[in-house]
Amino acid sequence: MKQQRQQQQQQEVHFSHVDVPSNHFTALFACSQQYTAAIQQTCPLLHVTSSAVGCSMYSRNFPRASLSLGFSFSSLHWQSSSAVWLSRTVNPGCSKTTPEEHAALRAHAISDLSAFLRLRGEEFVPSGLLLLCYVCYSDAVPLSSMAFHDAAQAVAEGMVADGLLQLEDLGSMAGGRRQQQQQQQQQQQQQQAFAAADTWSNAKYRTSTPVYFLDEASQRGVYANVADTWELLSFDIVDNVSPMWREYQEGRASNEQQAAVFVNFWRALMEPFMQQGLARPAAGRSAADFAALLATFFERMTAAALANPQPASYPAARVLLRCAG
Repeated sequence: MKQQRQQQQQQEVHFSHVDVPSNHFTALFACSQQYTAAIQQTCPLLHVTSSAVGCSMYSRNFPRASLSLGFSFSSLHWQSSSAVWLSRTVNPGCSKTTPEEHAALRAHAISDLSAFLRLRGEEFVPSGLLLLCYVCYSDAVPLSSMAFHDAAQAVAEGMVADGLLQLEDLGSMAGGRRQQQQQQQQQQQQQQAFAAADTWSNAKYRTSTPVYFLDEASQRGVYANVADTWELLSFDIVDNVSPMWREYQEGRASNEQQAAVFVNFWRALMEPFMQQGLARPAAGRSAADFAALLATFFERMTAAALANPQPASYPAARVLLRCAG
């Protein structure tokens, strides 16, 4: 853009967003309009347009060799399909998830990342750049240190001990074993309904953390296997720490403020899955019962965060690739 401005040349630039159809596209359109206007103001010689594609990132969404630049931020943790039905943990990132479940999630993450890269390779022009940022596993920051998952597990186990939840509910909160038949039926129905558009069916039932289980060696192995399509320009893993946690450590935020961020992060991550798991008719719970359970869960999460402050952080991979064409 800077080069075009210096050369006083007119340039057409089009931005396109890909997201699942069930997400809030009204908010996406509003955001797109704002930054499109900002870019246009900064670079008057650019004619900037934008669009949104309601489809899966695990399908091809653009014509061949039509993209020059791509960016994926914190989206590759969503699976193409359910890899495993958790038995007794509220989230795959919990350190109590079984080794067998970890292995299944790791294998699924390798398959998904490989498929994603192959599909993007068809869409990009030669020398096109793709920047990826996603949560992952780091030998320096093991999964057990991801405190928000283990804190939620401890709260849920406490509710089991108090008779508010059943042990089987812990798995169902993350798309557990008791939902398997219902989920498979709904997947089939949605796949039939949206087959022509190849949409990402049944997304709301999926656990969303497979790339958490990809260590550096696994990730590099994936990029080595697609080297004929993508040249790996840079790769690193950083510990992504919440800005609020830094402010709390520096004395610029209160304990209550850091606890609110900690709990809200978990709420955004897991509440939809908890709703599907705990409010299901098969559990014999009414909507009021579920609302009370949810309120109790987050009250206890807040108390735990206040009593034992933990950093809301996770390892994140930053990857820059160039399309080999």
